[in-house]
Amino acid sequence: MCKLELGALRDFYDMLRDFDSVLEYDPHVRPLRGLCFDGGFRLVTRSIADRNLVIRLNDYTILQAADPTLWAIPEQMPTFVR
Repeated sequence: MCKLELGALRDFYDMLRDFDSVLEYDPHVRPLRGLCFDGGFRLVTRSIADRNLVIRLNDYTILQAADPTLWAIPEQMPTFVR
């Protein structure tokens, strides 16, 4: 990933941690300025069921057979030079 992408990813992880949140997908959610232009996504307060995932599992978001650690907040955060 380029420095810009790594920086955006790190900022996203920091936002989730700072606000104790996860990203939730629901197609009925209206667009949120600065987060999603098409709607469907919102930040919600993290619950115990969310574990260390960056996304909330619900009727619209189901992890397939892929490795669930792909959707987890990493133990070692991405590093980059600003």
